[in-house]
Amino acid sequence: MQQKFKKALYVFLISSSICLWSSSFVQPVQAVTLMPAAQSEVQNYLQKNAFSGTLLIIRHQRPLWIVNQGFANFAQQKPTTIRSVYQLASLQKSVTATLVMKAQERHKLRLTNTLAQYYPQIPQAQNITLWNLIRMESGLDTTAQLPPNLRGAQLDHFLQHKLQAIPRYRNVWHYSDYNYVLLARILEKVYHRSYAQIFQREIKRPLHLHHTDVRSNFHRQTEAATAYAYDNYQTGFSQPLKLDERQLHSESGADQLYSTVYEFYRLQAAIVQGKIIRPADVIMLRTPGVASLYNGGVYNVKPEHFFYARGVDQGFDAAFAMADSGKDAVILFSNRHNPHGDNSNKMVQIIYRKVFVQ
Repeated sequence: MQQKFKKALYVFLISSSICLWSSSFVQPVQAVTLMPAAQSEVQNYLQKNAFSGTLLIIRHQRPLWIVNQGFANFAQQKPTTIRSVYQLASLQKSVTATLVMKAQERHKLRLTNTLAQYYPQIPQAQNITLWNLIRMESGLDTTAQLPPNLRGAQLDHFLQHKLQAIPRYRNVWHYSDYNYVLLARILEKVYHRSYAQIFQREIKRPLHLHHTDVRSNFHRQTEAATAYAYDNYQTGFSQPLKLDERQLHSESGADQLYSTVYEFYRLQAAIVQGKIIRPADVIMLRTPGVASLYNGGVYNVKPEHFFYARGVDQGFDAAFAMADSGKDAVILFSNRHNPHGDNSNKMVQIIYRKVFVQ
């Protein structure tokens, strides 16, 4: 069954790509496509999980297939499209890890630096390196709620007085956003610039990204999607959610990124293909830990030569899976988080394996 699916899907993707995009990377446009069995199988899977958003499949570095379901703005009867812009939450972490590697290349810091160099008051700071933070093996966490709109010195005060060193999480993987909030603040300290300015200089401008950023100007994007609550397993759009942009200010480096599926693919492909940091540094970020697949903001599946990640926040749910080479990818961005069906992490892996893994 799976082999038949792959064959049918490949035929459909190759034929439909001619309609959807040119051979070069230009801004893709919406197109009407046929409905072969392969497309129906994927769409049925998305519908089964009440998916609202945009799916993009890339093969051999070329966009091949797009599926849009649901509404970017129901009140305006505006459907999701290839141009829809989504909040991506934790997908930013891979960007932050890349920027830390770039800072090391620019001799701004070293991964062996301890946290004590920047935050000596944090417990066990002298025993925690930047590399521990990247791999989420610092053992740091807190039960305190991060107040909204914390930046600069106020955020520093919170981190220094609220973070705790938890012995059972030391040198083992434990997911905590604070690892990447710390990394973002350290980047700001060594560059003497805001995270947004660093992102623009090192990634946004070099890659000519027009609909991707980390600042709180998401609402200014004309194609910004509205997030919707998922109520009692219903598939309607009766409850739009208002984005709390104050919260975005607080989690710089961990929860601010927004993008389109197309630009996000370009960004991630540029990272793994050595266009932002050196190939040797890419290998470091894509080498899984001893007890976890996690490193550099993503989960690395070495036997199958791909990695994946997910971000969920304020109704948005985004995930992607990408070949280590950056040539193949599945990008799945949603504006209605579904807590009842397959989560987006599982969805992108299922689709990716059906299409790309032999």
